[in-house]
Amino acid sequence: MRKIEDEILESLANSNTNILDDKELIVQLDDSKNVSDEVAITMVKNEEASKHIEETRLLYNPIAERAALLYFVIQDLAIIDPMY
Repeated sequence: MRKIEDEILESLANSNTNILDDKELIVQLDDSKNVSDEVAITMVKNEEASKHIEETRLLYNPIAERAALLYFVIQDLAIIDPMY
């Protein structure tokens, strides 16, 4: 995206004719718009995926709490009797 922006700025700076008559500049602007649209779509998809991952991660919280509790209970058994 940065490369396209730089090319557009260079074309604007070096343009000797009317901006609307410069076909290369118009094509660059069109490409820039298409890339921008693709980036926006990708960002929306990534946001949805992130939300799904977060929801799935939260499903494991009760299991993690019980596993941690079980670990510390078993660890404390050694204090009661070294045989454990």
